[in-house]
Amino acid sequence: MVNWTGGNIFDFDKLFFPVNVAQYHWTVVVVLMKEKRLYYHDSFNQCGRRFMNVVFRYIKDEHKRIFKEKDLPDQSCWSTENMDTPKQENRM
Repeated sequence: MVNWTGGNIFDFDKLFFPVNVAQYHWTVVVVLMKEKRLYYHDSFNQCGRRFMNVVFRYIKDEHKRIFKEKDLPDQSCWSTENMDTPKQENRM
């Protein structure tokens, strides 16, 4: 296990952000750092734009914290995408 609290997230290739939606459904935002891409995976196929925006805000804030108030370079190069995740069927 890697403890990166207070460390540098930019040393990682991938970041995973689990998201609990309405306290009943789990989704995930995956960040590919080198490719500058954020993906949202949701088996209910809902739009994750707001979650990806929150994660991207975190990335920008972390860049400022780590690199002494410098803005994240090439912000316009980052992309977001809702993935076509297989649909979840709730069967008992």
